[in-house]
Amino acid sequence: MNRSLRLGSLGCAAAVLLSAPWHGGTAIASAQTPSAAETIRSFSQLAQRTFTFMEAFRNSNTASILSLLEPQLAKALTPQALRARIREDLTKVGALQGFSISSIDQGPGLDTVTVLLQTPTGQTVLRLLFNQTFQIVGYDLPDLTESPEQVAGDFVQALANKQALEARSLLSPFLKTEIFPQQIEQRWQALQQRTGTFRQIIRIENAGSENGITLLLVEIRFSQATDTLFVSLDSDNRITNVDFPESPRTN
Repeated sequence: MNRSLRLGSLGCAAAVLLSAPWHGGTAIASAQTPSAAETIRSFSQLAQRTFTFMEAFRNSNTASILSLLEPQLAKALTPQALRARIREDLTKVGALQGFSISSIDQGPGLDTVTVLLQTPTGQTVLRLLFNQTFQIVGYDLPDLTESPEQVAGDFVQALANKQALEARSLLSPFLKTEIFPQQIEQRWQALQQRTGTFRQIIRIENAGSENGITLLLVEIRFSQATDTLFVSLDSDNRITNVDFPESPRTN
């Protein structure tokens, strides 16, 4: 059951890689429909945690942000890396002058809070992602997403550069509730045990789109084999599935 709340009035002025496919996960069905009071309480918790995150984001308060994160994600981040990521994102969107929560959407396994950021050049959307225990599993700036080809290339390059956090940032919201940097790094290393070490991306081909899903073929040369990575992206150009063929071509 999906529940949504539009909150236009709430605001705050501010002065993997796999040897098998990645799927969107199995929905977790609730044993019973939450009561109205429970729904209101959960919306209230999400709103409160969102305001705490946004104030910390605006002030680069890494300790506060780390306390809100899912433990596996928090463990993979250092304060320095988190501060650098915030600085990079604030450079993209511009000075944060204020923000407001525009909607809260709750669904099986994933709650999404959409925040409107007020900047000198206008409004930008930030999407804050929570698991079912109100821990933050990631955030997205969907207005700033690159092209499908760029996303697929950036994903592979991040893996090659041992930047699992950066690779994870390109995953779809639901995958962020299931896949964490440690797992991405382990699966990339497992692949290279079959293919040898990464050498280069040979080419990226857009194989087309159907039902909102775009398929990219990324041909990669490793030290012992050449392989094609199949990357599926959703309509926001976030990765929903990654797959390799069973038998890479030996170099």
